Amino acid sequence: MLDTSAQAKAGFLGVPGSSFAVTTPPFGRTSLVVGAQGALETGTPLQLFASYTAALSSNATAQTVTAGMRYTW
Repeated sequence: MLDTSAQAKAGFLGVPGSSFAVTTPPFGRTSLVVGAQGALETGTPLQLFASYTAALSSNATAQTVTAGMRYTW
């Protein structure tokens, strides 16, 4: 059977006995990932760009937005 959550174990360096575990909420079994990206060509060495990505499931949503400016010489 597939895992229904993830677990990470960690601790602090130099502090004996400080280990702990973090467990995620249960995963959704179905999800959808959508995204869009674009760039604006200005006819000069300057270019603007942006992108958006969303991962959607029955119990969680993750979204990422990036934008930037590129100058090439």
